Amino acid sequence: MKYTFHIFFLLMVSLVATSSLNTISAQNVCIDSTLIDINAVCPLFYLPVCGCDGVTYSNECEALFYGGVTSWIPGICSDIVVSPCDDLANVDFGFCDMTMGFAVINGSCTSISGCGAVVNGIDYSPAIYASVSDCFSWCSNPLVCIDTAQIDSTIACPLAYIPVCGCDGVTYDNECYAFNYGGVTSWTPGGCGNIVITPCTDLAGLSFGVCLSVLGIAVVNGSCTYLSGCGYNIGAVDYSPAFYDTMASCISGCEGPMGCIDPTLIDPNFGCVDLWNPVCGCDGVTYSNDCYATNYGGVTSWTSGPCINIGGGCTYMQALNYSPNANFDDGSCLFPPCVITCSGDVDGDSSVSVSDVLILLGNFGAICQ
Repeated sequence: MKYTFHIFFLLMVSLVATSSLNTISAQNVCIDSTLIDINAVCPLFYLPVCGCDGVTYSNECEALFYGGVTSWIPGICSDIVVSPCDDLANVDFGFCDMTMGFAVINGSCTSISGCGAVVNGIDYSPAIYASVSDCFSWCSNPLVCIDTAQIDSTIACPLAYIPVCGCDGVTYDNECYAFNYGGVTSWTPGGCGNIVITPCTDLAGLSFGVCLSVLGIAVVNGSCTYLSGCGYNIGAVDYSPAFYDTMASCISGCEGPMGCIDPTLIDPNFGCVDLWNPVCGCDGVTYSNDCYATNYGGVTSWTSGPCINIGGGCTYMQALNYSPNANFDDGSCLFPPCVITCSGDVDGDSSVSVSDVLILLGNFGAICQ
């Protein structure tokens, strides 16, 4: 009976902890002193957990009420040993921009960023490498990438130089050398270091990870777009040359004649009138007048008045604080409350009709708070 009571009590503690952590976990706070209650009666079960402060507690109840920790993982802290090549796909290193190195993420060596290698008291540095080549060298799964059974150094391979990049990150002269001398099971055409990323490379279809750090602005499906992620490297490829610091520099450099900038329009010798009648070019630059915009900036379109570069803002037109000049949505949108006294009567005329349906469709996507 006492055992059953302890189990029930521990379950209740878990529910309380889960409810509390839903509120505070987003703040990335490890110790919440308001949770500490030294008078709480915790069960005597020894079901150790490792707190985010690196301390081992006898059970979840003691971690919550005696330590005030907001998160933990099962087991003793010292028992959790990180080995080279451990997959770190489910580890959150924080929302910092600092590049930490390269590690295995979902089976592939990937650049990672974060606030530090220690998370919840666990040091993940043994699984992080300084370069992608080191990561490939140590962590390529021999059952997947290297098959030693197929290595035969007596095979006379052709001397033709048609380089391929092996799954181990090594460049081979041709497929024959890759297969028979390297034992690699897969490769891609071209040398491993021959994949060159240039400015304005379209990055559509690429995933830079689920981190919230803003990497910069790059071309996606032909348009300059803000991108976030965990780092600029995907596998052995560095995509940083395709990123820009500002929207204006991306637009002016990448969207070309069919977009915002047409170099053929630029004529620095053209005599424009020095009249202050500002226009905002499609490149986000304010010009003295439309003559300067066309002949000195080469912009193909503009709006009257100076540019208002406010950075982020609310981009939902239905919002109360809609900002048409915002470069990106920053999550600040405010919406009017949705008050409906008659189900389906959207326009408040005490009847449900076609007009209600049209209004509903017209506001599709609005968020009610």
